[in-house]
Amino acid sequence: METSRAFETGKIMDVVFNGMSPNDRLEHFIKSELNRILNMCPSDTYLKTEVQKDDEDHVTVVIRARHTLGQFVSYGQGEHVGEAFVQAMNSIYEILDTWRDSRIH
Repeated sequence: METSRAFETGKIMDVVFNGMSPNDRLEHFIKSELNRILNMCPSDTYLKTEVQKDDEDHVTVVIRARHTLGQFVSYGQGEHVGEAFVQAMNSIYEILDTWRDSRIH
């Protein structure tokens, strides 16, 4: 299991890789996108991303953005980390866009 952590004022981000070690390029892509997601979240967000590879080489990605008002959760699955992460990432972007639009109106 590999874990990485990043801090921003009032925001925390954890990335956990279970059953695998990502290459540098993939890890950089994931962390860059998660930083964008974190910037869209409420100011007190704890963003935790879990990347799990099972025995059959299927990958599951869960992105959780917890904050004082609740949490946003998205999932992705696939045969490759990139595929599963992009599914989860697109889902969390949709959730955050809906949340932001509801705050404006």
